Amino acid sequence: FDCKSKGKLIQNLNHPFLININVFYETKDRVYFLMPYNQGEQLSYHVKTHKNLPEEKIKFYAASLLLLLDYLHKNDIICRDLTPDNILIGGDGYIKTTPFHIERLFELKKEFAEKIEKNEYNSPEILSNKENLKGADWWNLGVIIFEMIYGIPPFYIDDDSKIEEFINKSQ
Repeated sequence: FDCKSKGKLIQNLNHPFLININVFYETKDRVYFLMPYNQGEQLSYHVKTHKNLPEEKIKFYAASLLLLLDYLHKNDIICRDLTPDNILIGGDGYIKTTPFHIERLFELKKEFAEKIEKNEYNSPEILSNKENLKGADWWNLGVIIFEMIYGIPPFYIDDDSKIEEFINKSQ
């Protein structure tokens, strides 16, 4: 993990649905990012509180995420870990996502991306080590839309060891 190149990557991005990093610096054992205050809650909080969101909000959030992914992909950047925990709904009603999980596509191809932390969001491409990393972002968007509609991810199972099998069978 190269903190300087990651910090520069994040600082150079400019999109209304991405939280900007004003300043970053690192010490011998830590990295610090200074970001503007973003009032709001995580999308996961809204999904858990309301179970299923109103259709108009789902369409609005999905379209916003689509625009963000399109911007990132045009710049050869992928999200890797787009989940409701990484998406904030601001006081103004617009989404903002944290930039810490984005990566340059060509850097990831050197070492294939490891699986993301939350198994229920893993795409079949990630599980089978195929290099369609942009496709994995679109998969995550579909999972998020499903979760906004039904209140749980489509591959939610209490037994984490069976989630991968369930996702792979869905192809």
